[in-house]
Amino acid sequence: MKVVHLSYFKAEYGGNFIKQQINLEKTLRTIGLESIFIFPEGARNKKWCKNIINNNIEVIFLSENKSLIFLVRKLYDMLKDENIVCFHSNFGLYDNLGFIMSLVMKYKNIIHFRAMNNISNKNFGIKLRRYIKYKIISSKSYAIAISNAVSKELHKDKFNKNHIVLIEDGIDFTRLNSNIREIGENKKLNFLMFGYDIKIKGVDLVLEAFENLIKEDYDISLSVVVAANEEEFLNYINEKNIDDKMKKRLNILKPTEDIYKYYLNSDAFVSASREEGFSNALCEAAFMKLPLIVSDIEGTSWAKKLPSSLLFKSNDVDDLINSIKSLINNYNEYSISCNDSFNIVFKNYSIKNWSYKMKDFYLKNILNVICEENNV
Repeated sequence: MKVVHLSYFKAEYGGNFIKQQINLEKTLRTIGLESIFIFPEGARNKKWCKNIINNNIEVIFLSENKSLIFLVRKLYDMLKDENIVCFHSNFGLYDNLGFIMSLVMKYKNIIHFRAMNNISNKNFGIKLRRYIKYKIISSKSYAIAISNAVSKELHKDKFNKNHIVLIEDGIDFTRLNSNIREIGENKKLNFLMFGYDIKIKGVDLVLEAFENLIKEDYDISLSVVVAANEEEFLNYINEKNIDDKMKKRLNILKPTEDIYKYYLNSDAFVSASREEGFSNALCEAAFMKLPLIVSDIEGTSWAKKLPSSLLFKSNDVDDLINSIKSLINNYNEYSISCNDSFNIVFKNYSIKNWSYKMKDFYLKNILNVICEENNV
């Protein structure tokens, strides 16, 4: 029996997601399920993808910019003789494909919702299409939500509530090293954030806050990891006429497989997102024992239990500035509390715990159901 994992993923670095997929493949094997991974053609030459293939895991590549009908036909021809039990899609663009394949081949379907998709400010037509889509899809599909925020959003979208399963995301902590970051005293503090999208990630808020703080002679700097839309990011800085003092304190970082190095070179982490599904980076920063500045939104509400977190009102620059000042003035105290935060995230959000929950989900909702349907 096989599970088909459809992931529209072709990033340069596999990061936590690919670690999850490899871990899931190993876990599913323990309950008698083999895996077939499906990626877009653009993933073929990525190092992480070659590693998957070298581990004797079956991988299928799909052409890009092809119609849904074309992909359904192609995939059906390739899988019609396989003993498939379900399709499991990630990252949106393959959700429809997985659902249609599950109908055509009469198998189970799982959609993994890894991000928020707030449409409250969208027009009626978009809301109606989404409502109809989820009403149809959820009748035959399970939704795995990576946080309470995502689960609540699916409820609002009228996804069948009996088919929504909450499995909070899991982090591969082996990618990180929490024991060698040195905490200095009376030095310039370097803050780290991730900002692939200026508005969603609240980069505009953080830049404005840091400009004001630097004008007040606070000895701080900001590093922003820009995993996508770098040109847009640079254009934004130029258009906003960012102060020269701020520019000298601003470091733009590219994505890397060795992400732990960015945490090691930082003294605090900022998550200023206006919306968020879970935030792996925030969880990683807590594991790396960095004090945290966090916007008070549903998607990162789990961070409220971390003693090293300072929350500020979402979209409120003044409150963000006050939180940063509070962290600077009490940095040693928050650094000490990072040990407790480390223990909390290590206990609750490891990839090992995630894999156990995923295995239980498959046993209960896929294998046991199949057995009942076949009177086994």
